[in-house]
Amino acid sequence: MFTTTLFCQRTTRSVLRKLLGSPSCRFSSRANANEAPSRLIIKLVGLSAVSLASGAFLYYTFKDESAEHAVSDKRVVILGGGYAGAASALKLQHSFDVTLIDNKDHFLFTPSIVRLLTEPAASRAEHLKRVLFRHADYLRRGRFIQSHATEVRPDRVVLRDGSEVPFDYLLVATGSRYEQPWKLTDSSDFHGTADEHVRRLDQCADALSAADSVVIVGGGPVGVELAGALVNTPSLSRPERRVALVHGHDRLLQHLPPKAGALAQEFLEERGVRLLLNTRMVSALPPAPDPTSSAVRTSAGDVLSGQLFLCSGIRPNPDFMRKHFGDLVQPNGTLPVNDCLQLLGHRNIFVLGDISNIPDDMRYVVHHVDSVVDNVRRLDSELPLQPCHVPSPYKCLSLGVNAGLLRNNDSVYSGRFPALMKKLAEFLLMRQFVTESVSPNATKQ
Repeated sequence: MFTTTLFCQRTTRSVLRKLLGSPSCRFSSRANANEAPSRLIIKLVGLSAVSLASGAFLYYTFKDESAEHAVSDKRVVILGGGYAGAASALKLQHSFDVTLIDNKDHFLFTPSIVRLLTEPAASRAEHLKRVLFRHADYLRRGRFIQSHATEVRPDRVVLRDGSEVPFDYLLVATGSRYEQPWKLTDSSDFHGTADEHVRRLDQCADALSAADSVVIVGGGPVGVELAGALVNTPSLSRPERRVALVHGHDRLLQHLPPKAGALAQEFLEERGVRLLLNTRMVSALPPAPDPTSSAVRTSAGDVLSGQLFLCSGIRPNPDFMRKHFGDLVQPNGTLPVNDCLQLLGHRNIFVLGDISNIPDDMRYVVHHVDSVVDNVRRLDSELPLQPCHVPSPYKCLSLGVNAGLLRNNDSVYSGRFPALMKKLAEFLLMRQFVTESVSPNATKQ
């Protein structure tokens, strides 16, 4: 607790130093140079309190309590090795007989990928040590199987080689399919190794850095973060580079309060990003002679050429559930759950993350993990289960260096503070993997 408090204090001092040297916390406004010292002191004290409170909130949200629970011989099988599956396995391995099944041999913290792609190579190599972990390194008491499920039965999982893994409790955390480089697919040319994943990230980052034109399709959080990083990262931004963002809705970040989209639009347009709202990508044209470039045709008839990034189209993959649970699979591929995140009608099967059919304002995977881990323990101890509770809808986005957006309920804040909060959240979430891993440097053999 002392270490965390010290970290929060240092974070607060960092916030204040940056604010004292900054014209404003807002993107566009300028502070009044003649502002009364008393008002400035009040603001700084307020920001200091917010930093400490936020740090304490993040600490108690993300802390691991696995050591506080008794050991059980029940078998917990977890499908999927993204954050939901990996964090659940890490927390439950000391209390149960845990088996994690994933088509990759590692876990990479997806929210960090934009930053990884847009920072210098040396910084990226160091950053990877803090956000990429081989499953075998942190599953010190659990078992890892590199494979994927082809069928789920009421009491066992069937893998692609025909082998079966029985379970007492099943956690379905297979997430969703997404375009590369955000999530790599289980294809014939990808074998799921950490080294291969790092190599592909490096190739993508090099192509992005060299591109004179970038086309981003999708104005959700990933697309907005990528556009913001391209125009607000000193080592990457270039005046001559053209950045276009194509989005099929009338505003950016349509799942967040309107103010978030308005602030993001203001930030990007002030820095030269061409926004094409209410516009869809109709087709991708044949690749140009330059292998780092491609072209797309939009619904407005425009042809945009450049390095293409598809930042839309999350698609859950429920195929392994169809044989025995097909009547539960929703048209959009999600699985229905109750308020305790149990698959409807099946008390020993939990569903968390993108593959669950919960509303967008409840789709916070950190809370899913805490809820499911707690309820598995409760179920095993024959205690009443507790509904998954999200204290308040929140979202933190970075927009390059020292800029970001923070949504808390219906309020939206912009400036340096949200960017620092996102880094703090990453630190606290990844700390548990660093602590548990045999070697923190998961990118080395």
